[in-house]
Amino acid sequence: MLERVGKKFDAGWPYINSNGGLHYEFPNKKFQELFDNSIRDLGDYLLTKFKSYLVKFGVKQKYPTVMRYEAALGFPFGDREDIELSSKGNNFIYFHNPPKLSKEIFVGFNMGSDAIEFLDKEFLAPRIVVENGDYVIKYPLLNGTKLLPVDSNEWFFKREGLERIFEFEKLGKIKRDYQKDKQIICCEKGRIKIEGGVCEGEDFERWDICKVTFPIAKLFDASYLR
Repeated sequence: MLERVGKKFDAGWPYINSNGGLHYEFPNKKFQELFDNSIRDLGDYLLTKFKSYLVKFGVKQKYPTVMRYEAALGFPFGDREDIELSSKGNNFIYFHNPPKLSKEIFVGFNMGSDAIEFLDKEFLAPRIVVENGDYVIKYPLLNGTKLLPVDSNEWFFKREGLERIFEFEKLGKIKRDYQKDKQIICCEKGRIKIEGGVCEGEDFERWDICKVTFPIAKLFDASYLR
């Protein structure tokens, strides 16, 4: 059995757009074939996850089901709203008429990560979890590393590169504290903590947790895609 040590998202780590959309691409080109060849088993697996997330995030859906198509899987929230996972196009997760920045976005984000880890047993993908009633985003680091390589890209990690990302998402000015056993990046809305092989966005109120996924994704892109 392969150990989950993590692999690069060659197309960039996933994140939630400020307008509520998902930027979640297949990590590499082979996933399109993996998706198509596994669509039935993947659909059964994701339906179980879909049901659990509906309960976890408090999304109302009386009759959760999966709709199978030639190269796609659909999971309805209601008459006009659903998540679709497809092997066609750049993103592989699409929403049809979702409410802006809603709990449904959390469901779709996590299901995308479930799909990636189902299709490749070595991958580690990010998720949004509920801890003590708060939303926390968790991005696992690769290859058993405990911290991000902040010395590898001084302009991004220690100068204006990272500051621009936070300004773009209107998260406020940042304060960095890079220690030997943990790394903390604080902003006006919350903080990012990297420790023990996991990068977490915490203390963000409700939908601000969506906004911080973009800076975290860019931290990982800067760390692993150079």
